[in-house]
Amino acid sequence: PVQVLVTGGDPDYSQALWREREAASLAAYIRHLLAAEAVPAGHIAILLRKLTSVQVFEQALGRAGVDFYTVKGGGFFACPEINDLLWALKAILDPYDDAALAGFLRSPMAGLSDEALLALAWDQEGNRRGLARALAAGAVLPDWLGPAQQARWEKSQNLIKEFAGLARRLYPAEILEELIEATDFMPLLLALPGGEQKAANLRKLIEIARQA
Repeated sequence: PVQVLVTGGDPDYSQALWREREAASLAAYIRHLLAAEAVPAGHIAILLRKLTSVQVFEQALGRAGVDFYTVKGGGFFACPEINDLLWALKAILDPYDDAALAGFLRSPMAGLSDEALLALAWDQEGNRRGLARALAAGAVLPDWLGPAQQARWEKSQNLIKEFAGLARRLYPAEILEELIEATDFMPLLLALPGGEQKAANLRKLIEIARQA
């Protein structure tokens, strides 16, 4: 059967406000279906003509306590968490790629600060050496950056060296799974706003790699 949800409000509301109220009503109705009518979550889908308003619906679902997964099509690979993993893979496969190293080291997977990256890219004499040379030389961070940053830097160095060997023995999906586990990436994402969606994106990337 078809059911129509009527959203009340002032006729003078802007289109954006109407969209927010629509999303809130829909999220409340879905929460009711899940809790009161025991409808399986996998049987529910929201279809939108365009993804321009998708964040409004994601926020409404989040406020209603409804877990969700957004199929973003071509925008999937633009998600920050997917980029973080891709930067990590590039850094592992080519540790002489300064851009890839910067992307990985600055990501939550490594957790180095901008100040730490600058300290690695420039030696104590003020000469630019780049991140790749700092990695190859086993450079040490200045004391003023603190022991936590040095520990993260050392862990990142060891990880790149370890996975450089694994990358030639494991399948792509296995590399991703090992990398996510080694960096505690999944728990880190789950602690962030929208963490369930971010974690689902990682699982989707692994599945894509498995089917490749």
